[in-house]
Amino acid sequence: KGRKPSIVVAIVLSGVSAVISGLAQNMNLLMVFIFLAGLGVSGFETLAYVYTSEVSGGRFRNFSVVTLGTVFALAQVFTSPVFYIGGDWRNILVIIIGIPFLISLLPTIGLVYETPRWLVSRKQFVKAREVINKICVVNRRPKFRSRLIGEMDEESSKATTIFPSKNNQ
Repeated sequence: KGRKPSIVVAIVLSGVSAVISGLAQNMNLLMVFIFLAGLGVSGFETLAYVYTSEVSGGRFRNFSVVTLGTVFALAQVFTSPVFYIGGDWRNILVIIIGIPFLISLLPTIGLVYETPRWLVSRKQFVKAREVINKICVVNRRPKFRSRLIGEMDEESSKATTIFPSKNNQ
């Protein structure tokens, strides 16, 4: 379905599951929702790497992916001391993990675009060009005017087809 919807689902799954696990009153419910929260977090982490590598340009890609990995690693390192110092694990699950995930949903919906690479793979060239131009505006670059790789393939096949199939008409 795309990168953006998957990221939104991972954030919702992580945030809601963390909040519910912090409010859980029995061990079975706690274990189910801790598992779901972990599933959402690991999905989010993987999708964040994919998204970052697909949106970042060549020179910036290594830096952005390494920075993202460093942030994730530091978050994991600081989680244990937060639980140790923080006292009540229920409050930590709700206030420090669950609610920030759910709050991050708002900028994700508004500021994260579908990746042009995914759109091109689905032959949605107009949308891909729109996203690329939005990225160009943010990066203060001129509008993207070239053809995308998939567009060139389609144009070439139209130009070289002598007898088009009836489905294309």
